[in-house]
Amino acid sequence: MPDIVFNAHSGLRYLVLLLAVLTTLYALVGYFQKKPVDKAGLTMLRIFTVVLDIQVVLGILTLVTRDFFPQLIGHLVMMIGAVAIAHLGAVRLKKAAPEARTNGMLLTTSLIALLAIVGGILAIQRPIV
Repeated sequence: MPDIVFNAHSGLRYLVLLLAVLTTLYALVGYFQKKPVDKAGLTMLRIFTVVLDIQVVLGILTLVTRDFFPQLIGHLVMMIGAVAIAHLGAVRLKKAAPEARTNGMLLTTSLIALLAIVGGILAIQRPIV
């Protein structure tokens, strides 16, 4: 069982990274076109956040079923930060008035979360891809 959970957690990182990169690129294009965030941008962020939540659950299961090693502290801190940023950005964008939803907010949210995820992966000395 521990290997199945660990392999799922390890493999899902590729989807998390892909969604983070796609959301960031989508926001970057919208930012340079000076458009407000549309429904597709909000949906991309929502999907990214949900997949990130699933990744956290798998990570917690992995944490309780496998041995702990010191590099996990940096991994945990970075990943908790990534999840917090993704959720805060998603809530802020959702609650903002439609004309106040900027792609700058979406870009900041997705880019900082992406950087935290990359840092968290590097903290446990795993390859990014």
